[in-house]
Amino acid sequence: GAVLPAPRRAPEQTPAWDALYEAAARMPGELTLVATGPLTNAAIALTAHPALRSLLRGIALMGGAAVGGNRTPCSEFNIHADPDAAEIVFSSGIPIIMCGLDVTEQAWFSPEEFAALPDTPVGRFARAATAGPMQKNMARGAGGLCLHDVCPVLYLTHPELFTGRQAGVHVETRGTVTYAKTVTDLDSDAKFPERNVFVVLGVDRAGFAAHITEALSSYAG
Repeated sequence: GAVLPAPRRAPEQTPAWDALYEAAARMPGELTLVATGPLTNAAIALTAHPALRSLLRGIALMGGAAVGGNRTPCSEFNIHADPDAAEIVFSSGIPIIMCGLDVTEQAWFSPEEFAALPDTPVGRFARAATAGPMQKNMARGAGGLCLHDVCPVLYLTHPELFTGRQAGVHVETRGTVTYAKTVTDLDSDAKFPERNVFVVLGVDRAGFAAHITEALSSYAG
């Protein structure tokens, strides 16, 4: 619903997976990849450039769920879009922070909080871009609009707002009922050989909203 200006630059010509590798090679050990969609490009990068595993500091992603799903009863949309790619990423050996539905559905911003944003281009854009999804969320009884993709970014800058646990996580790529499920060993007696993922499970909702308000209010745009 938001009106966007025409882009002022041409599309990038370097494929995403090559650009990711080139950036990591320039700054070895310094970059954390933030992935807020399906993990296809990340998996291609890891496959085409095996050295990337030792170059990235970590991966913080929005995707998956320890319990439940939204694309199917047990799978989250981003993982369901390409579960084979997700399994490549989860099995890469790179430290991973998973912000799945367990935490992102707690990370909502209310209609009143959007209304209180300043009347700046950024504030107006935020309200216009979220009006439709907000209505859908409110219709199903949520407190506001879940800002799923904000979670891995805010975790990196303000980890004190979040709680979670280290776990073994793998992606089901062959199942029918369980296709694309992020299978965790958080509470099982049997554990995977490696505890490869920090699974984020909770968020200080008020603190989360305060930081979003500050970010959207401090940039006049």
